Amino acid sequence: MTRWVLAFVGDGAQHNYEHAKRTGEFWVTSNRTPIRQAKPGDKALLYLAGEGFVAEATVVSQARKPYHKVVWASKTPPSFGLSIGEIRTFASPVSYEFPKKGPHPVLGFHPYALRGGFLKITEEGFDDVLLKAAAGTLDSAAGCYPSAVPDKGL
Repeated sequence: MTRWVLAFVGDGAQHNYEHAKRTGEFWVTSNRTPIRQAKPGDKALLYLAGEGFVAEATVVSQARKPYHKVVWASKTPPSFGLSIGEIRTFASPVSYEFPKKGPHPVLGFHPYALRGGFLKITEEGFDDVLLKAAAGTLDSAAGCYPSAVPDKGL
């Protein structure tokens, strides 16, 4: 099982995060991300620009190209997407300070990597985020979202 970060960045970050929570769809606009390596059952952390890590989820489909009009706020149309489920929102965002040079020592990536929208995170980093999130409790108002896989996929 691989662990991923689904990063909501740019002007439409909040809109795209809400869309992903509601529909279970996550999209990227770059062909250069490793999204095609994701497999059902992989775990993911959702990162919202300006806040930090805000939720965890499970990947429920492999990546595919869009075959319908995608509701995703970006200047470039989405090139690949996948479905996520079991979205659990953290009670409060988990943020990290990044070193001025090189990758974060625990998370294993440089903050610029978040701009691509989809990246791998180390097992140690993934577990560290969950530990910090567990210091509070899951937001009961947001709850655990059921798997939201559209009937026709993405």
